[in-house]
Amino acid sequence: MSRYNGVTIRSVTLLDPGYPNAYPAGTDLSSFPTNIVRLEPGGRVPYNLNYSLTVERQVAGLLTMAVTYRGTRGFALLRSRNVNAPLAPSYGARPNPALGIVRQIESGGTQLGNAVDLTLNGKAGTWFSGMAQYSFSHTNSDTGGVTWFPANQYSNTGEYGRSDQDQRHRFNVLGIFNEGHWANLGVALKLYSGLPYTETLGVDLYNTGMLNTRPAGVSRNMLQGSRTASLDLRWSKEKKLGMKNGDQKLALGFSIDAFNVTNTASFNAYIGNVMSALFAQPTAAMPARRFQFGTRLKF
Repeated sequence: MSRYNGVTIRSVTLLDPGYPNAYPAGTDLSSFPTNIVRLEPGGRVPYNLNYSLTVERQVAGLLTMAVTYRGTRGFALLRSRNVNAPLAPSYGARPNPALGIVRQIESGGTQLGNAVDLTLNGKAGTWFSGMAQYSFSHTNSDTGGVTWFPANQYSNTGEYGRSDQDQRHRFNVLGIFNEGHWANLGVALKLYSGLPYTETLGVDLYNTGMLNTRPAGVSRNMLQGSRTASLDLRWSKEKKLGMKNGDQKLALGFSIDAFNVTNTASFNAYIGNVMSALFAQPTAAMPARRFQFGTRLKF
């Protein structure tokens, strides 16, 4: 914030610039109103309140089952707002024409989350040990973080909805087959439902320079991304060497890791602009299948 004070660093936003030249030749750039960043007067430090309750019981042999409820509440969460945005109904004139975007960092955001975890942990006979967990969760908030701006700088209508991290279903398996044997195999399986993203209009209705306006009646994070699926495997072997370092023998270890063995495409970013020909299409994905070979000397 001390840098973006309009003096140390000048930042300007050009609305409806020309093309290919954004402004006429010879224009004095210092004549453009500068953007600044400031803190909300009387702002607070954000904090979270987390609480949980677990019931655990042995179900058979070395297997235990646990049911856990987790809750979280976020208070005074950070968000940004342009307090110099053009005024309704024409959205033409800024309250202070000498300044551009006045990004005010505020601590008025909230978050509410609830989750239930079902966990099975222990050994299944002598051939497998590990854990399996299914989680159902639901988290709502009205901010996406300190860099998030509402669609309408003077109204929070439609901003409270699914959190950016609201992943309803999560299933994880972590374990190892034949532990201690040369034919051991470590397994990590994860199956997650998709994360939400926001539908935007693709038009700057409020004349702010930010293309985050949503269609009428559409709230934040109403669209649903695709699921995540990944299976990772690991084999390792350690060989004792004849040499000693004090009372301990040297050991040479080898390992092979395979990530995303099935080479399943899991997308994690989407285009929410309804004006785009690629609306609702993914733009990024988790890594493809990878192999990693390792060795280590323990002494």
